[in-house]
Amino acid sequence: MAKELLAKEISSRSEFTQDLGGAEGEAAATAEMKKRGLKGFQVNLRIMTSSRDQAAGARRRDQQMAIQVKLGVYGTTYPGGKLNFTGDGEASLLGEFSERRRESDVQNLMKTALASALKQAVSTAVDKMSTATLPESPRRKGKRHKSQ
Repeated sequence: MAKELLAKEISSRSEFTQDLGGAEGEAAATAEMKKRGLKGFQVNLRIMTSSRDQAAGARRRDQQMAIQVKLGVYGTTYPGGKLNFTGDGEASLLGEFSERRRESDVQNLMKTALASALKQAVSTAVDKMSTATLPESPRRKGKRHKSQ
């Protein structure tokens, strides 16, 4: 579910494209990206924590489920595999579910929490990519020596 939600979130962003015109294989993909002036990334997802806690709801038949998710996305250059961007996301959700529809209700709550955390993580990663700058070089202090 998390993999599908990540693909959906990335495809909804104008900063990313998965369409390389049918290029298959690393060499063809690299050539197509170079032709279009694109950078290639392999985007990865890591779920750091995921928890579900059940509690009694306000009504006798309904129960409450508290879901917490913490995850991170990171992108490595393609080809090359060098780390290029990271982003973290976290979501907490409290919702009610009925006992007879427990599995589908809890799955929907988990999907909502994952989608929220992924949106936050991808937004953070995009912000970091767009504002990434190289650190300024330290200035030399003191007099310059001329060679004679």
